[in-house]
Amino acid sequence: MKILILLLLFINTLFASIIQDVYILEDNPTLNFENIKTNTDFKKTPKYIQRETQNQYWIKIKIDQTKMEKDQEYLLKVDSRFEINKIEFDKKLKKSFLDKDTIKIEDQYIYFRIINLQNYVNIDIKDYTKKEIYEEKIQKTAIFNIAYGIVFSAFLYYLAFYIFNRQKSFIYYALTQLSMLCLLAANFESLDNLFILSFIIFSILFTKEFLNTKKYTPKLDKILTFMIFFYIVDTLLDDLMSDIFPSSIFLLVYILSAVIIYNKTKSKPILFYIGGWSLVIFTFVFIDAQFYFSDVVQFNILFDVVVHVIAPLESLILAFSLSYKMKLLEEEKLEFERKMVHQNKLAAMGEMISNIAHQWRQPLTHLSYIMMNINTAFKQDKLSEKYLDKKTNQATDQLEYMSNTIDDFKNFYMPKTHKEEFSIKSSIENTLTIISSTLETNKINLEINGEDFNINGYKSEFSQVLLNLISNAKDALVKNGIQNPKIEITLNKNQITICDNAGGIDEKTKEKIFDPYFTTKQKGNGLGLYMSKIIIESHFAGKLNHFNKNGGSCFVISF
Repeated sequence: MKILILLLLFINTLFASIIQDVYILEDNPTLNFENIKTNTDFKKTPKYIQRETQNQYWIKIKIDQTKMEKDQEYLLKVDSRFEINKIEFDKKLKKSFLDKDTIKIEDQYIYFRIINLQNYVNIDIKDYTKKEIYEEKIQKTAIFNIAYGIVFSAFLYYLAFYIFNRQKSFIYYALTQLSMLCLLAANFESLDNLFILSFIIFSILFTKEFLNTKKYTPKLDKILTFMIFFYIVDTLLDDLMSDIFPSSIFLLVYILSAVIIYNKTKSKPILFYIGGWSLVIFTFVFIDAQFYFSDVVQFNILFDVVVHVIAPLESLILAFSLSYKMKLLEEEKLEFERKMVHQNKLAAMGEMISNIAHQWRQPLTHLSYIMMNINTAFKQDKLSEKYLDKKTNQATDQLEYMSNTIDDFKNFYMPKTHKEEFSIKSSIENTLTIISSTLETNKINLEINGEDFNINGYKSEFSQVLLNLISNAKDALVKNGIQNPKIEITLNKNQITICDNAGGIDEKTKEKIFDPYFTTKQKGNGLGLYMSKIIIESHFAGKLNHFNKNGGSCFVISF
């Protein structure tokens, strides 16, 4: 609404102007504010003057005093676009404190001199009542402050995103917004080249990272990298190359890359990127165009307002893009974790079957001996009722042991749907019923020291973590052929330490042991320690860490 009011005010100013005519005259050393008033060589010109030239100029303005209301104070404002021209008024004229290069209108003719600083003249001459210029300034200030607020919020928003997610695209976009904020606040003055350079560099880095151009468009990725060096060199050479042709056209590579990659991936966040950056890039191209095609078309647009509207609009559009991409990344992460949980369950089933085989091997051997004894007794005609009852009872005991083993495994692997308070020692003992046979087979001594304590959570999940850690220790002891293999579990308040004497883990490997799919086992899936860490940190609000100690490896679970 405020933008519409400002636009209407601007249009009203065009049609209600008290400026009757504007004249222009090329400057020379003989002219000054005294003799210029009698000069008859002035030629008519539009109120908006734009031309590429090295000359200085004098401007004469004729005021239609019949349109001036008696109770109104009128002001004349000479707007030098992008501060490329300096305006020199007669010192006798009364300047207004409201705005730069603004004077009171008191005479029919007003004269001023244009000092050409950059071989280019670009000024717009307007008249206002005091009330109108107040209203315009208030509206502009409101628009500018809203723009600063949105862009600064975008900077903080994505800086926070980077701190918590470490996604490079977030920090690059945050720095892009900070550069844009500095550029807007500088209002295209003094340090604008530095701010434009930083804006372009960080926007290129953001584009490369967000679109993953290195993967999808390698050639355009190289062009984007070249652009960084081009703009740095151009800035160091004081915009030498930019003076020859509009360098903002290079920015169209952003849109080209996005369109190509969208056609390949159909990723919806890229559509937001195309929309947001199209606004910014075409605005820059349009601004550049006024300098390079001024002989063909004369533009008379409030560029400062346009830029202050486009910049926050782009920030809002890209906010949707990055937030949507964040949502997709979160969904991908959840899907990745679901797949890993599924793979871990399959691995756990394999481990379960292996442990059942260990537990059943001995009773199956006993059953085999029982059947052989019964068969031998029958052949030798020594199979009495008493002997048959004895062997039947022995077989029943073995079958009951095997059935109880199945129940133990079923209870161990059955997921719990609610949290409960349980004893750490009971959880360890529950785990040992699964792996004790394997430990005995490999003659591994397991000791439990310290005092028991309770924790709250999913008992089966915690037992699964213990099983992973004890199994890893067992595998390391067997693999390294350790004499007198030993696993020691120490309980302290809110801490469990599981150590072995298998030689420890080397430094390079130690950094990766909690990474998914990393394993040093020939038939390992690399999910055990990763899932154990996820369970402890996500479901028990604890920590799982590792350290080497006295020729062995220790894992510490702390709550």
